[in-house]
Amino acid sequence: MKSLKKRKVKDELTTKMHSEFTISKEKEVAIKVLLAKQDMKEFNYSVAQVCELYGLSDEEIGIVENS
Repeated sequence: MKSLKKRKVKDELTTKMHSEFTISKEKEVAIKVLLAKQDMKEFNYSVAQVCELYGLSDEEIGIVENS
């Protein structure tokens, strides 16, 4: 069997690489609203329940619905 040599591991991602994975606040809200709506249908949750679960306001759900 080959012995495993220990290697020093560099940081996996640089700051520049991390920035490539960020999304805008508006896009984040839109994604949360989509997931919240799916939960409302699938689990029969109310708007208040999904707002609490996803950290959304009634206004945010309305804004994204109308855009």
